[in-house]
Amino acid sequence: MTDYKIIEARHTNDTKFYVRFNDGLEGELDYKDFNTLGLGADLLEPTYLSKIFIDDNFGNVAWPNGVDICKDYLHQILSKST
Repeated sequence: MTDYKIIEARHTNDTKFYVRFNDGLEGELDYKDFNTLGLGADLLEPTYLSKIFIDDNFGNVAWPNGVDICKDYLHQILSKST
């Protein structure tokens, strides 16, 4: 398994965010697609979603409320959409 690294993560608009990986794969994702269990409902607010960062420990995208999304999962989703 390749060790993908997110090298850029930023809020784009509304409930969407952009990620770019070290292998050049990049794309925009919608947080609503990840909120199936209702966790992190505050992230549906653009002002909170804009606090996205790359977690230093695991390299996942994360937010101050403790919600994170696995980098490998994001890479898999973006790979299928290209």
